[in-house]
Amino acid sequence: MRSNLIDLEARLIRETEKARCFDFGLDANVWLPKSQHEWDAGGNVVTLPEPVAVEKGIV
Repeated sequence: MRSNLIDLEARLIRETEKARCFDFGLDANVWLPKSQHEWDAGGNVVTLPEPVAVEKGIV
């Protein structure tokens, strides 16, 4: 069974109760709902489903 999760390096810009804003090195920062990703602050890695990354224009 293939997982659709991907890991992307990012820098946390801002955080609210329900979302985080990341800099993925694109033209604009990207907001992601906390319910749609996991954040590893120690490694600066965002883990999220590939369809969400495509929808947000990250990949």
